[in-house]
Amino acid sequence: MSDNLVKKLYLSRTEFAVSYELQKLLVRFLQASAESSDSLKQNAREIDSFLSNSFPELKNLEQIDTNTKMILIGQEHSPTISLGKRFQSSDILSLKSQYTDLLNKKYKLELCDRGGQATLHMPGQLVIYPVLDLNSFSLNVKCYVNLLAQTCVAFLEKYNIKAYYNEMDPGVYVESKKIASIGIRVSKGISYHGISINITNDLNDFQGLSICGQINRQICRLEDLCPDLMSKKSLDSIFLEFADVLTQNVVKWSNNKCSP
Repeated sequence: MSDNLVKKLYLSRTEFAVSYELQKLLVRFLQASAESSDSLKQNAREIDSFLSNSFPELKNLEQIDTNTKMILIGQEHSPTISLGKRFQSSDILSLKSQYTDLLNKKYKLELCDRGGQATLHMPGQLVIYPVLDLNSFSLNVKCYVNLLAQTCVAFLEKYNIKAYYNEMDPGVYVESKKIASIGIRVSKGISYHGISINITNDLNDFQGLSICGQINRQICRLEDLCPDLMSKKSLDSIFLEFADVLTQNVVKWSNNKCSP
């Protein structure tokens, strides 16, 4: 796949709300690009301004242009409980009661428009947001969610970890333990949000909580499954490994009309 079609951006540790705003800017850009809208240049300027103001430490950013059809954002979030579109504002008071201990640890509650329910984000967890034009790759929503999950399975195979995707309880699992959560949103053919993978994050905060609709769900992380290797890896290098597998799969599934 041409480098112009796919851009990779690693943001290190990022507030959820900041990353969410960036995704929405990118969605508007890809929508304008697909429609050949007159607002395209303005959208591009807004993205450049947002990145330079929000991430002044970033250098040599890849230029996003009219040929770009997929932007892969990697980061770890500050402690956050993100609430998917199945939650309503009226649920917040009961949620604050349930998550009192976490909120006392300075976790933030953040509403967003992805699918699913409550998900925990924290340092050491790799969060990847592919923002892409599904139509450009001949992908429908169901196919893309499956592709994202199978990409995670293939990525973990590189570490000799046997994982599987549970379509009835969306996520990627090792044995019966969840290692990755998936939640997306599609707007006018552009998909955003994505997948969070437990790498080195503290799993204790998951205990006793209703995560993705289940209480006391068993959770695992990559560090415990291959500790020697993880001591030599950084999150940005792991992000690039995942991004390479995802890019390859998008091409493969697109060429095979939505099958691996």
